[in-house]
Amino acid sequence: WHDLDGIDGADDTRSVGNNVNAYDDQNDDNLPDGYVEGGTSLNFDFPFSPTPNSTPLNSREAAITQLFYANNRIHDVLWHYGFDEESGNFQFFNYSTNGVGNDAVNAEAFDGSGTNNANFATPPDGESPRMQMYLWANNEGVFLTVNSPSAIAGDYVSAVSAFGPQSTPSPVTGQLVESNDGTVNPNLGCDPSLDDLTGKIAILDRGTCPFVDKVYNAQLAGAIGVIIVNNQAGLPFSMGGVNQDITIPAIMISQADGNLIRAQLSQNVNVTININSIGSTYDACFDNGVVAHEYGHGISNRLTGGPLNVDCLTNEEQMGEGWSDFITLIMSTTIANSANEARAIGNYVQGFTINGGGIRPFPYSRDMSINPVTYSDIQQLSIPHGLGSVWCSMLWDLYWDMVDVYGFDADLINGNGGNNMAIQLVMDGMRLQVCSPGFIDGRDAILQADELNFAGANRCLIWKTFARRGLGFSSDQGSSEDAFDGTTSYDTPPSCSDTDFAYFTSSSQTICAGSSISFNDLTIPAASSISWSFEGGSPASSNASSVEVVYNSAGTYPAILTITNSLGTDTYEQTITVGQVATLTANIGIASATADNGFIFITMSGGLPPYTTSWVDFPGLNDLTVNFLASGTYEVTITDAAGCSIDTVFTVQRAVGIEEFSLSTFQAFPNPIKDNITLRFNSNQKPENIVLLDLSGRKILQFQMEQTSKNEVVFSCEDLATGTYIIQVQFENSSIAYKRIVKQ
Repeated sequence: WHDLDGIDGADDTRSVGNNVNAYDDQNDDNLPDGYVEGGTSLNFDFPFSPTPNSTPLNSREAAITQLFYANNRIHDVLWHYGFDEESGNFQFFNYSTNGVGNDAVNAEAFDGSGTNNANFATPPDGESPRMQMYLWANNEGVFLTVNSPSAIAGDYVSAVSAFGPQSTPSPVTGQLVESNDGTVNPNLGCDPSLDDLTGKIAILDRGTCPFVDKVYNAQLAGAIGVIIVNNQAGLPFSMGGVNQDITIPAIMISQADGNLIRAQLSQNVNVTININSIGSTYDACFDNGVVAHEYGHGISNRLTGGPLNVDCLTNEEQMGEGWSDFITLIMSTTIANSANEARAIGNYVQGFTINGGGIRPFPYSRDMSINPVTYSDIQQLSIPHGLGSVWCSMLWDLYWDMVDVYGFDADLINGNGGNNMAIQLVMDGMRLQVCSPGFIDGRDAILQADELNFAGANRCLIWKTFARRGLGFSSDQGSSEDAFDGTTSYDTPPSCSDTDFAYFTSSSQTICAGSSISFNDLTIPAASSISWSFEGGSPASSNASSVEVVYNSAGTYPAILTITNSLGTDTYEQTITVGQVATLTANIGIASATADNGFIFITMSGGLPPYTTSWVDFPGLNDLTVNFLASGTYEVTITDAAGCSIDTVFTVQRAVGIEEFSLSTFQAFPNPIKDNITLRFNSNQKPENIVLLDLSGRKILQFQMEQTSKNEVVFSCEDLATGTYIIQVQFENSSIAYKRIVKQ
């Protein structure tokens, strides 16, 4: 990362390297205010002051280091998917004879040219791109007061927009009214208002068009302020955009507060907007999603049309924002993630938790109850970000559809899982598509990439994926210069006539007996007839689009949906696994008189393995075996994979002197052992079967019985590995006893 001439060794000890130069540019002159110095050991370890805070510059060195690291990491990963020297990647020195060098990324932290945004300028190969990372002012606080009616009077949490006035020298007070722009959704404010809003404060909905368009249209109609209602649950956030002509204050409130206030509009709601304090500040350098998104613009610009033609993504239906969101998602996905969870963009800079709604119309998810967008929605959503989110939704579906077939590989560089294959298809699709592409061009390029990379093995899978969100065989993008002339279809080519189009989601596929699962039909196009079959469930069948089913008996059952729509009749099936409360056998060792040498060894039957334990006395311990216990009681909760659990208490007894033999079912000595071990039984005990288990309960070996006249059995342990084991003895009367032994 610090090599600038192709010869091993660091040529610069600052945040300067072959792939990126990271620095701050607070005065916006596009020149470094300063780099970060790592010294000869390249030790870039700097303090980080958690945000939000009012002084993000306290973490200047950490922020620049993070920006340097993230750019290098993205460069290294995507080099292996074809964004290399020949394809116009960003390197000062090219290690091959391909491409043009001298174009490492200039990554600017704390850029002074704006707030609540970030950008990436991409010149042709051989000229350095510029990444500008801004501070994000969340500006969340109490800026709205409802004066009347009394039923809703009070202060409300809101967030100030990043455009327009950032403070109100005098509070702005007026009647709150909805604006009618004459469209199908008149409260969006995307078109000029048909109402006279002079002296009024307008209340509008988030969605479809840029925030600046909504506010400016209201201002032109005479409004003195604007309140935007979030269209998703969660906290309000600072709205982005640029329009220097906006002179009225604009704030966002939550969906819940918006619904409450709107219900009282007929009562002449009077409100005050008073922006009088500075909110929290977040640094985009610490949002890996924002860094990856901006780097993604450089990738799509250099790959589409070739590295010397970087003007191919200026048409209206181009999908640049979608590819950038896709880069964000792939760089942050681990084995812990799944297809149907909600993944959002921009949570950190907005001050949301990791589970927040983000800054796109919908979080990304293959579950269409979470993200329902289809190709037709590009005619409703904002351009380019809303439109791009539809393209990314299709790519994200493809990613997980490939994982379903080929598995997930956590190795982003050398892996060969479905996720790696999907990334390759998307990257090569950008290189293969035409200049000024639309959605159909992008889809067809991915199909071509599959032919070249995998001999077309995934052709029908790709068609099914895109058809599910309306980019099917009969769809038509029209002109890629026009985002409003496309035609949506959900069909696939005749050669993929076995295409599945029935689809439903379930709240869970693994539950405990007695619990319920919610099933929801999400077939597109909508079904004209629906038939459910729930073996093992109650109800066992239904014709409703949404069904709540209770499973009372353990087992594995099919849940089947059969639908008919304009495409024909199809079925979709999921397997439901129902667990039950597990039964257990607890084998409790006896603590000696001189040492805490008791143990608990639990064997499980029933339920759905694997089992996890939660010991009251041993927080964090998840084992079924506990060693070196003093006498006393020990409480534990055992849970199986289906979520079924049982609570129990075990008692470890202490033996004293000769009583230990009378309390024991058999003796094992010497213990610890080296070569041989002798088991001694009471005269009335007849061992029938003896096995050796490890501490997980797995059988290590079966002992061969060679009993002596002293009610003893001797076994060789010479080849046994060092460690702790359990001897299990089954007697003729079917009782079972255990002893812990240690091999030295």
